[in-house]
Amino acid sequence: AQSEAVSFDNFTIAPLPKITGHPLPQTVGVDGNATFSVTATGDNLSYQWQQDGVNISGAISATHTITGAKSSDGGIYTCVVSNTDASVTSKGAVLTVIIPPAIAGHPSDLNATLGGPAAFNVTASGGNLTYQWQKNGVNITGATSASYSISSTQSSHAGTYRCVVTNPAAPAGVTSNGAVLTVIAPPTITTQPANVVLVGSNTTATFSVTASPGYGTTLSYRWQLNGTDINGATSATYT
Repeated sequence: AQSEAVSFDNFTIAPLPKITGHPLPQTVGVDGNATFSVTATGDNLSYQWQQDGVNISGAISATHTITGAKSSDGGIYTCVVSNTDASVTSKGAVLTVIIPPAIAGHPSDLNATLGGPAAFNVTASGGNLTYQWQKNGVNITGATSASYSISSTQSSHAGTYRCVVTNPAAPAGVTSNGAVLTVIAPPTITTQPANVVLVGSNTTATFSVTASPGYGTTLSYRWQLNGTDINGATSATYT
């Protein structure tokens, strides 16, 4: 039996080590703390923690604490429990060290034509990233990837868009710069120029046009004669 010492005259067999509680995986942010523990039965136990199969100097108790974790501390941690008769190794526990998010590429301002597509993108570094796009500071339902697209832009889509990037190391996240979406509607001519008949020479003819600018645009004019631009004719009327 391994649970009790057995004696034969002056010869004693000590209980062999047996692990009853294995270390558990952990996830921490950079500079966070992590503690692994093992529980075992047996006499005269000694402990040796390992990272990726390599002994960790000084890690010789039933617990091992990592203070101020760095990315190099990530790996698989096991504990070898020994006595004079045998040794046994715990199951491996993965330590994941997550780097807080940092935005490397911000979304850019866009001009989109009414009914046309629009797309914003953000690039970020860090582990286990999550994304949440916002319009005018309000979360957009379902907009949880590194890009946000609008298939058919309407006037209601105009506004400022940004993305909040988070991970377990930074629950509050980091926020991208805002990108302005301007929706442009083409102008519409509401009153066409009318035909003019001149009688005699040295008479004056005036042509006029009225137009609606839509939105997101400023109107400009260019009059033409037989399809050719007329130099300087750049107002709503031409005389």
